[in-house]
Amino acid sequence: MIVDRALQLGGGHVGRCTPIVQPGRLHARASCAFARRRQAVAQSSSCAPAGIAQTSVTIKQLGRQISSGRRSSIVAHAVQAPPAPAAAEELSRVFYDAGGITVVATKEASGYSVLVEAAEPRGMLLHWGVNEWEAPPQEQLPEGSTKVDDKAVQTHFKDGRSVWLHFPNQHAPERIVFVLKELSPENWINNGSCYSVQLKPPGIDKLISRVLDCEGDATHWSLKDRLVLVNDVLDGFAAAGADGMGFVFTWLRMSSSKILTWARNSNYQSKDIAWMQKVTSERMTEKARGHPDPWVRLYARLALAGLPRGGGNGDDIRMGILHIMREYGIKEGHRPGIDEPFLEQWHQKLHQNTTPEDVTICEAYLAYLHSGNHDDYWRVLWDNGRITKEHLEGLNIPIKAWPQHLPHMINAFKGYLWTLKTCHSGADMDTAAEMAKGHLDGDTTWMLFDMLQNRNEWWVPGKIVEVRKRLAGVWRAPGGSRDVLLLDIALDNYFRTMVERTDRSTLSRDSLVDMVGMVLDNAGIACESEDLQQCGRLWGRVATAGNRWAGEWGLQALAAAQRLQLSLAGYADDMCSHTQRHANALGERAKVEKAYILNFGEEVVRGQPVFVLSGL
Repeated sequence: MIVDRALQLGGGHVGRCTPIVQPGRLHARASCAFARRRQAVAQSSSCAPAGIAQTSVTIKQLGRQISSGRRSSIVAHAVQAPPAPAAAEELSRVFYDAGGITVVATKEASGYSVLVEAAEPRGMLLHWGVNEWEAPPQEQLPEGSTKVDDKAVQTHFKDGRSVWLHFPNQHAPERIVFVLKELSPENWINNGSCYSVQLKPPGIDKLISRVLDCEGDATHWSLKDRLVLVNDVLDGFAAAGADGMGFVFTWLRMSSSKILTWARNSNYQSKDIAWMQKVTSERMTEKARGHPDPWVRLYARLALAGLPRGGGNGDDIRMGILHIMREYGIKEGHRPGIDEPFLEQWHQKLHQNTTPEDVTICEAYLAYLHSGNHDDYWRVLWDNGRITKEHLEGLNIPIKAWPQHLPHMINAFKGYLWTLKTCHSGADMDTAAEMAKGHLDGDTTWMLFDMLQNRNEWWVPGKIVEVRKRLAGVWRAPGGSRDVLLLDIALDNYFRTMVERTDRSTLSRDSLVDMVGMVLDNAGIACESEDLQQCGRLWGRVATAGNRWAGEWGLQALAAAQRLQLSLAGYADDMCSHTQRHANALGERAKVEKAYILNFGEEVVRGQPVFVLSGL
């Protein structure tokens, strides 16, 4: 629309560059000088002398520097010594609530170092190995270490505070894996599975094969098992760059969409899934905030958008439903009471296989309790979670009964719904706002909740951009809360909803120009594409130039619009290339219907808030 108007004002015919969408493919046909210029810039950038800083980054080149994945003998010259010098390159720094430890990996000229430091001194051992749990040779163990077996070594924390390991370049492993053993009283801490510190980029094919084996062949597999594996391989995929993190996002998106199974002959306790969800969302937040690769940051953010926040008290899920059933005299097992098969079956699922679907089930149950109409129960199940009767009956712990009308339990299940949302909800806007408000200043909190109370007003998109700019300084700060980033993601998604809801045929041409600028301004807050950010700045200069709608201005607007089209097309192509082939591999191995993955990459692109520009 903007391009058409600018063409009329500019006079004559200017080469157009239009994104063309076809089934299974999303590409741009560039038949103009802009495309040739873009290619020339890319070629000149690739020929730039080494050591010269380039302002334009070729995104497709990111993440390709990965190792061959060959396994070699590991000789670890690990010794107790002071930490690496400040001049060393810091590869990663992570604080873990589990164990209260900070883990720092660095690379210096002599090799790689890992520092594991406890927040509070205590008697403790580092039970560790390299790669896939292999022990270094006995003669190379650091002082104060004992070789347990051919898989692991135990090293005492010096003064109860730290262990420092160093590996020469020629013998450095790809990663270090470890757990903690507290001595008095004896207690093992494993962070859900084990801690992992990536030192060198792994062979991505090896990591992908490991995931495919589990998704396709594991006889006992669940959502919790998937999150355990995500945490184990996350650093390796992130080290592999755009392609690696694109796989993680694709994997978790297929999981959150329930294309991949959530339960296959496997049960777990609610506290375990709550913990793994918390650990995964926190680690994904760290990647989204601080990883040096912009594509890794983007895919971590996108993956986080589909993850439950985790945390809370997972046992409250298990015990909460029991307390309600006992308080209201509902039969439970051999305990006498009102026979309510729906609650009995649901409570069994909550005990053994609680998932984010339980939020939707609770919302649907409340809708039925309010109305007494089963149609409301099935409607909310479908509208909020795409859950059908057949799906409930086919669960690992099936729910076959229809609920009974017991309206006196409404208040109890309103409270229980919040318990479920505390653990399972992620980028749900209202839940995220409640969780994040404690991390915000008073002005930002007031602006946020004023916007939420008036969320359907015409001015809300502009207010969202203003609030998101304030949030950016909070979630980008070291140690920033995952709840603030989840809130930012929720607001970004709602911004898109509001823009798409706007009847653009009623907008004046000036309002349309301003809307494009606002969409670009919103995208620039968390967008990891320097090219799109440059387009936003260019459009801002055009929009604020004098003599708007004069012939010269029309040519400038046309140039800016076509530049934006090229940038969006390249962004879409890159995203498709990072995701579609991985969706194909996962779908084939997990025996997913092809219809679900045929246009997976296109659907990912269309789901980006910046995609609304295609309709302007």
